[in-house]
Amino acid sequence: SIADRIVAMDQGVIIAVGVWISNIVHTAMTRVAGDGSASMAGIMRFAILGLLEFIDWGGGDILYHASHYLQQATGEDRFAPPESIERNMAQGHTGLAAGRGFMDYAEMDVPAYQQQRLQQFAGLLQHLQIKPVIR
Repeated sequence: SIADRIVAMDQGVIIAVGVWISNIVHTAMTRVAGDGSASMAGIMRFAILGLLEFIDWGGGDILYHASHYLQQATGEDRFAPPESIERNMAQGHTGLAAGRGFMDYAEMDVPAYQQQRLQQFAGLLQHLQIKPVIR
């Protein structure tokens, strides 16, 4: 697996991979903020939730189906779901609602965990002086 290969690499390469991933994520976030397709508050969720944790909150099944749709609509294999999402779907590990996704929530007090993360997010919005729009 790619994770095994990354672990086997030396520290400099791991840092380079981390910078590469960070660049991709930050570039995408900047684009969606700039074109108005996502709110600043929505983007800032990534400052509280890690990327895989964010997928678990939304549901890996959403990423699975969206990836398949994009792959079929564009005809490009680069939009195919990652193997880890395919594997999680096959095992029923679709995220927080299922009790397991990339993280295992079985031994966790999920409501307390969610409350903690939402409080952290609210604190970040307050710190940045971003007021959510309530409609």
